[in-house]
Amino acid sequence: MTWHQLTADLLVWQDSCNVYALLGSQGSIIINAGTGRWLDAIDQLPQPPAALLCTHYFRDHSAGAARAARMGIPVYVPEGEHAIFADPAEHFRQRDTYIIYDNYWDLFAPIEAIPIAGLLLDYDRITLAGHDLQIVPLPGVTITQIGVAVAQPDGLWIFCGEAIHSPGRVARVAPFQYNYNDLGGAVAAYASVSDLRALKPSALLPSLGTPMLDGSDACDRALALLQENLKLLCAGRPEESASIRNLDADSLEQVTEHVWMTTQAVSNNWFVISESGKALVIDYGYHNARGILAPGYSKPYRRRALLHSLDALKRHTGIDRVDVALISHFHDDHVCGVPLLQRLHGTECWAAEPFAD
Repeated sequence: MTWHQLTADLLVWQDSCNVYALLGSQGSIIINAGTGRWLDAIDQLPQPPAALLCTHYFRDHSAGAARAARMGIPVYVPEGEHAIFADPAEHFRQRDTYIIYDNYWDLFAPIEAIPIAGLLLDYDRITLAGHDLQIVPLPGVTITQIGVAVAQPDGLWIFCGEAIHSPGRVARVAPFQYNYNDLGGAVAAYASVSDLRALKPSALLPSLGTPMLDGSDACDRALALLQENLKLLCAGRPEESASIRNLDADSLEQVTEHVWMTTQAVSNNWFVISESGKALVIDYGYHNARGILAPGYSKPYRRRALLHSLDALKRHTGIDRVDVALISHFHDDHVCGVPLLQRLHGTECWAAEPFAD
């Protein structure tokens, strides 16, 4: 086996998944670990690895990460999957395996603990090996999957995990069954594809499948075809079909001149717009198709707070940030997104004294 040159700055090792090496001014960024066989051919890389980034925890993507860490390569993983990577033994101890109705693919986790150098936070921007990277949330085969976007001279490249395999296809459908006899993951995947299309990538670099380097128009056609096929996959399932239709609808509904209500959140969240052009949101909870998809399961990797409704807020009002989050009560489905707003917007959180702590 050997590294294959895709472009002047990008190589791939074809293993249990595609292992990419993105060359930078200060070393190579490795995307996903596969079995780790590429570690025997590090000397073939023009630049040594500066970091290994994993898009999700599936064993065919992560098995080689423990050895990489032992060899001194810093390993970065999605924030929501930290515990699975760092202590898989405890993860398996906690996992129910008798009379099991939970079909989430968390049994396909690493079997060896992996020392973690850093966490990949949703929407964050980090600099590694001389590259400025953007972390893109891509729920699908796992609720907590991420992608990694990097600006190149010909446009935006996105290492997109299993969000797409090839035009119109994903590598496997089974992980989309999060719960008993559902396809919630297909709805999450459809929403992730919408987010990818909005970014207008010039290259899509899947972890399973065919690298797509033919420009933004070809990438968009590949993603659009996948959305059509995900609709067909869910066509016989009324709940999933309704969720996809809701994703294609406007995420905000105007109530009065100054008040807008979310249509795609688990709880009702209300945006109040001032005459001076600022926004206050009353509660900010889960996206209804991309956050809690099986609320009966309490494990942290089964839920994810993501931004929602803000693109619609900007489209309708011209406001692109939230100044204040006013909290009605402390339940998770009303407050989980507030830390995101605080980290990304510097949003103030206002809460009543009895539950402010």
